[in-house]
Amino acid sequence: MSTTADEHRPKFGNIIEPASAGFYGVPEEVSDYGVRRVVLLFVLWFILSFVPVPLIQHNAIWIIAALAAFYADQIRRKLKKGKDGRYDWEEKMLRKMFAKAKANRWTEYRPGPSSDLPDGSYRAPGLLAATQMQQYQESYGNDYAFLWDPGRKSGTVFFSVSAPGLQLLDQSFINSMVAQWAAYHRAAGIQSSILQVAAITESTMDTGTRLPQAVGQFRSYAGDHEVPTVAREVIDEVIDIENQQKPRVEHIVSMTFSAKAIPESGLPVRNAATLAEEISTVMHGFAEGLSAASSGTVSIMDAQSVIDYYFTAYNPAKDTAIDQARQEVDGTGLVWENIGPDYHNVHEDYYEHSHFFSKSFQMWRPPMSLFQENALQELLGADRKLTKKRVTIFFRPLPPDSSQKQALEAVNNARFFRGQKGNKGGSSAAAVTEKAQRTENEMGDGALLVPFSLIATVTTDNPDKFPNLSADLKRRGSTGIMIQLREATMSHDAAFSMGLGAGLVPIDFKMSAR
Repeated sequence: MSTTADEHRPKFGNIIEPASAGFYGVPEEVSDYGVRRVVLLFVLWFILSFVPVPLIQHNAIWIIAALAAFYADQIRRKLKKGKDGRYDWEEKMLRKMFAKAKANRWTEYRPGPSSDLPDGSYRAPGLLAATQMQQYQESYGNDYAFLWDPGRKSGTVFFSVSAPGLQLLDQSFINSMVAQWAAYHRAAGIQSSILQVAAITESTMDTGTRLPQAVGQFRSYAGDHEVPTVAREVIDEVIDIENQQKPRVEHIVSMTFSAKAIPESGLPVRNAATLAEEISTVMHGFAEGLSAASSGTVSIMDAQSVIDYYFTAYNPAKDTAIDQARQEVDGTGLVWENIGPDYHNVHEDYYEHSHFFSKSFQMWRPPMSLFQENALQELLGADRKLTKKRVTIFFRPLPPDSSQKQALEAVNNARFFRGQKGNKGGSSAAAVTEKAQRTENEMGDGALLVPFSLIATVTTDNPDKFPNLSADLKRRGSTGIMIQLREATMSHDAAFSMGLGAGLVPIDFKMSAR
């Protein structure tokens, strides 16, 4: 009997949605809203009972009943689903916030010397405006970029990952890489100050300047040494072939650490320098973990490399100039305060920045079926129709105690939901219960929960291309892993900033039904 390679490929799944079942299937955000109103009604009833006005005392029950009916209707409206899985109240809140921003001209950004910015700079707009770029040395003496967010008391460091891909690798080796990636997240979960790990994959078409410049530099090193003509001709031919609109894929992993006090770990509030010193002792270990998980080369990024990368995200037309400047001795000379766009306009359906247009997509439904290690290959792959495509996956490794607690809550919620009327015999309720139970069992074997989310951003030179590009991206997302994506309508600027993986944690910007 022969076996195929697929029989030895591990399959992944068991992804559970951590949202609470709430009260009889009502989501936690809405059930909290209802509980507060019920308490309010009881307090109001008690107060009305003592009001020395007979008319009010005799009609207190009717007043309470009218308010109860009103609140019940409000809860019903909040439970109504809008487009792409959003609740109706979320849609209305987004529209209201966008209309307010539009009326106040907050959707326009005009930086530079003639702007209202005190330093006349081109800062990154919005959520990243207050961030500060610093540079420190890790324990092995390598310089590393440290992006400090004074408002959120967090610091972010960056790793550049050069991975060979899955082609020509034995399946057993690939399985080992997957295991190393899991071990990396476990190590991150044990480090109590880590808020988030963001894996960024950006694809674009190569500018065609890096290879000729690199070859030119090596030839200059040869000086007057005689080089065979055939060798020169072969290298020239390689340059001609490899510089014909080839896709370029870059991988960056960022790690965000909190400087806030963590009483359970005995950590006090720290400033930027203290947090950076703490990070410097663990950076090399995380770099080695990434190297094992990617089977490639991992470099700790210095401040200039990070600045150059984010500058081209906001200013795609400068890609070629940046590539050329990076080959020079003096580099680009850019500073963090000038990475932003020449201008930007936030539209309802896309984000306009420096004469380019970006549209972002959020994962609103995680994969429900089993998938393999190459399931995201279609989504992450380069696309010639796009100026840039950036897919960022946010991981939030939980410490062991939180993992155990949330796994147990998931089991209890699943059992409660299955025990409710109408769900006892449902296959979906049984599947949810089984997955939650399996997760709790894995916690007993030493695994940790890793909540995750995903933002994909596509950038083009013409917004008229978006209908076809959007349909293609959603198709790519559903290929192999069945991820459901929705447009970040009326919040494309915030989604763009968050998708950069520069230390913004999605859960911090969750909307409330209040």
